[in-house]
Amino acid sequence: MIDLRNTAKSLISLTWASTLVAVILIVIIRIVFLLKNKDTKVYFYQEIFNLIFLIYILQLFQIVTSTDINLYVGGINLIPFKEMFRYSIGSLGFIKNTIGNIVLFIPYGFFCFYYTKEKRISIGILVACIASFCIELVQFLIGRSFDIDDIILNVFGAIIGFLLYKLLFLISKIFNIEKYHIVIDILTFILVIVLIVLVGWWLK
Repeated sequence: MIDLRNTAKSLISLTWASTLVAVILIVIIRIVFLLKNKDTKVYFYQEIFNLIFLIYILQLFQIVTSTDINLYVGGINLIPFKEMFRYSIGSLGFIKNTIGNIVLFIPYGFFCFYYTKEKRISIGILVACIASFCIELVQFLIGRSFDIDDIILNVFGAIIGFLLYKLLFLISKIFNIEKYHIVIDILTFILVIVLIVLVGWWLK
């Protein structure tokens, strides 16, 4: 069985450079825009939050378009739950295919509801379905598989992201925090930092 740490290190080594270059370019463009539009109100926490979102989208693109020959399964699966439990629970395949597809879309669900301010979960599910379907279609076109189970798991992850957003929103309301979006931005930033630290420690 493949070492999960080595797999993660390999993915990071392939994506960090392009992600860093993209982030630098985005920051430069944003700074130039703000310098030319000095009347624009700038909120540092919002800029950081938007940057985190862009990094997430870039990493999502890198992950869904990369090919892992060790876990590659081609073809089309339109039967729900057929591939979901093909791997034994706890194995690398299960973590990457089942757990991975859920975790992959948790931030998507969170960001989606944060930016749209949509209160209906049905709309969020529809958007997640469309996004996941497009990802599966792209994967099929580049020689990978189209799997309905991936869409189901992605949508489930997006729902978790939505519930997380609602939880933070309710907490801010309970404590009568007027600018709840600031609280959400700060907590999201803290969670990302903690995640980076944990991943760094795990990869040592």
